Amino acid sequence: MPSMDFTNDLSAVSRDSILACLDTLRVGVTLFDEKDRLIYSNEHFRLMFESLGQSIEQDDNTPVTFPSLIRRLKGKAKPGDDTLRTLDDWLDERDRRIQQQDYRPLDLRFNDGRWFQVKERVESESLIRLWVDISDLRKNEIRLEDALSIVDVATAFWDQNDRLAAFNNHFVNVFSTEEAEIKVGDSFADVIDRITEAKLFDMPLGAEQWRNDRINKHRQAFGQDVVTFRDGRDFMMKEHRTRDGGIATVLTDVTTLQEKEREIIHRGHAIQRTQSSLTKTRSKMKEQAHSLVGLNEKLDEAAAQAQQADAVLSTFMRSMSTEIRTPLHSIIGFAEMISRQLFGPVGDDRYREYAELIHLSGHHLLSLVMRILDISKVQMGSYDLNLTIEDIGPILESCLSAMKRSAKDKQIALDLTVAPDLPQLRLDTAPTQVVIREILANAIEFTEPGGTITIDAQRKGTDVEITVRDTGIGIPDEDIDRIMLPFEKGKNARSKDYARGGLGLPLARELAKLQGGRVTLESVAGQGTTVQITFPAAKPNTARGPQRTKVAV
Repeated sequence: MPSMDFTNDLSAVSRDSILACLDTLRVGVTLFDEKDRLIYSNEHFRLMFESLGQSIEQDDNTPVTFPSLIRRLKGKAKPGDDTLRTLDDWLDERDRRIQQQDYRPLDLRFNDGRWFQVKERVESESLIRLWVDISDLRKNEIRLEDALSIVDVATAFWDQNDRLAAFNNHFVNVFSTEEAEIKVGDSFADVIDRITEAKLFDMPLGAEQWRNDRINKHRQAFGQDVVTFRDGRDFMMKEHRTRDGGIATVLTDVTTLQEKEREIIHRGHAIQRTQSSLTKTRSKMKEQAHSLVGLNEKLDEAAAQAQQADAVLSTFMRSMSTEIRTPLHSIIGFAEMISRQLFGPVGDDRYREYAELIHLSGHHLLSLVMRILDISKVQMGSYDLNLTIEDIGPILESCLSAMKRSAKDKQIALDLTVAPDLPQLRLDTAPTQVVIREILANAIEFTEPGGTITIDAQRKGTDVEITVRDTGIGIPDEDIDRIMLPFEKGKNARSKDYARGGLGLPLARELAKLQGGRVTLESVAGQGTTVQITFPAAKPNTARGPQRTKVAV
C-alpha cells in the first residue's frame, strides 16, 4: 500500500480510526502528491480496480501515478464523453481543465457496464480524487434520454446551477445552428447569448432587451410565453421548477394555432367592420323608410287625385260623347239633305258642293271624336267587350266592303285571301272591325294611286294571323315605335295630304290587346308596310252565346 505519511501528525488511534472510516465509504478515495503520485487509496478503490483484474501496485515497485493508473484501464474502460475517443484524450482533457482550474468531474465507462465519475480537489500541494459509482444515475439518465427522444416537443432540463443537464433532439432542432451549437453543461445565459447573436428570433424591441427579458422570465420559471422565430414559426415556451431545484423547459410548435388565431382575429375585425357597416346601413334604411313613408303618403294623395281626375275625365268623356256627336249628326244630316237637294234644287251648284264638303268634314270629325273616345275608354279601363265565337272571314269581308270606295277613289287594288281551315275566334265583332278598318285606312292613306293592298288570313299554330301588306311610302325605322303612340305621326305623314290624326294604329293595337291579340308592324321606307294582327283561337267547347266583359287595362 502507498505510504501513509499524511497521518504522521496524528496519533495512532486517530489515524487508525480515520483509515477505518475511509475504508467503509462506498466511494473510492485516492490521494496524490504534488508529482501526481499515489500516496493513499481506500478499500473501495482497491476492490473497484481489482474487479477489473488489475492491481494498483507496480511490479517493479516504482511509484504509481495517476496517468499510469488510467492507462492500465486500456481495453477495459473508455471515456464517458463521446467527444473523447481514447483514454489519452481523456487525460489530455483532464490536464487542460486543471491548468484552467476547472475541476468539473470527468466520467469513465467500464466495459462491464459500470460508470464512474472522477472528481478532483486540490488540498495544499496534494490532489484528492474521488471515484464515484454513477452507474444507477447513468442508467436513469439513459432512461430519461430515451423518454425525451420519444417526446414530440422540444424539452430540456437545467440543473441547480442553471446549466443544461439533458435535452432531446427536438430541442436541438429548434435552437441549434452553426453559430449556436447546444451541448450539455452550457449555462442558460450562454445559450441565450448564442441564439441572440445568431438572430434566430424576431426581436422587435432589440436584441439586448429581448435577451434580458428572456433570462428574467426563465429565472422566474413559471407561466408560459410565445416566442417567434424569424422564419415565421411560433413556439409556446413553458418553464417550471423541478423538485431538485432545476428548471424544465418545454417548447411546443403553435405556428398553426397562431395562424388560426390571427385569422380569427382578422375575421373578428372584419365582422366588426361589417357590423358597423350594417349599423350604418340600418340607420340609412330607417331614414329611407321614413322617407318612403312620406313618399307613400304623397303617392296615396296623388293616386286619390288621379282617381278623382279619372272620374272627372270619364264623366267629361261621356258628356262629350253626347254633346259632340249629337250636333255632328245634325250637321252631317243637314249637309246631306242640301247636297242631295231633298227639298228641291239649290239655287247655285256651289252650295251643293259646299254642303258635300261639310258632310265629308263632319264624317271625318265624327270619326276622330269616336277614336278619341274609344282610346280614352281603353286607357281608363272602361271599355266594354261583348265576346262571342266568330269566324274571321265574314268580318274581313265586311271591312273590305266598307273600305272599297276609299280604295277605288285612289285607284288602289284590294286583294283578300282567307285560308279555309281557320279556327274560330272568341272576340267582339265591332272593335275587331275597328282594328281591321283602321289598319286598312292607314294603308290606303299612305299608298300612292295605282298601288296594291293585300289581306291574307292564315293559321299559325293555334293562332290566326291576319297580314295587311301595302306598297305605300313606308315608315323609317326610327319612327316605327313612335307612331304606335297616340297623336304621333311618321315624318312622311306630316303634310296636309296625310291627316288622320295619328290615332289609327294605337287604337287598333289597344283594341286587339283587349281581346288577347297583338299588332306588330314592319316597314321599309319607300317600299311599303306590313302589319300583322294575331288573335288566339277559341278554346274547344266554348259557348257561342255573347259574353259581356268589362276589360280593365
